[in-house]
Amino acid sequence: MKKIIIILLLIVAGVFFYIAALDKYCDQREDFMLGICEITKFFP
Repeated sequence: MKKIIIILLLIVAGVFFYIAALDKYCDQREDFMLGICEITKFFP
């Protein structure tokens, strides 16, 4: 049971850091894949 919880936490953390990194990339280049950059606007 603990393994499942740990795996879920790692997945959530990975997605969070991926979106955070993407947000920085989108700030540098506004024209980079507009669809993905639209998603990152919801995250501060």
